[in-house]
Amino acid sequence: MFHRPLLVVGGVALDITATVAHSKASILHTSTPGRVKQTLGGVGRNVAEAALRTGGTRVKLVSVVGDDLAGKSILEGMKQIGMVYNALHSNDGQLVAAVADMDILEKMNASRVDAYLIYSVHR
Repeated sequence: MFHRPLLVVGGVALDITATVAHSKASILHTSTPGRVKQTLGGVGRNVAEAALRTGGTRVKLVSVVGDDLAGKSILEGMKQIGMVYNALHSNDGQLVAAVADMDILEKMNASRVDAYLIYSVHR
């Protein structure tokens, strides 16, 4: 029996999470000691990864990434698992502030998605 791949259309992001050090209070308008980590994110990418990890079907993700360091990190990270949101968290893990730079999704218009769908069906 032939199974078509699951096709996910959605955003990808490089999540950058900053957490204030346990021993320090967050002070506005200055640097605050803490930790910063980068993880892959974006709803579309997260759905595609979850489907990939559960197995049983092939997964294709349709999205856009920038031609910059963040975009290269996203592609490399996805490659490593087989397939820009910024936040500041307090030392107890609560979200203090967030910025989501998702302008790249404006480039993912319906005609581009349609073209990929047609291409994908014939592969």
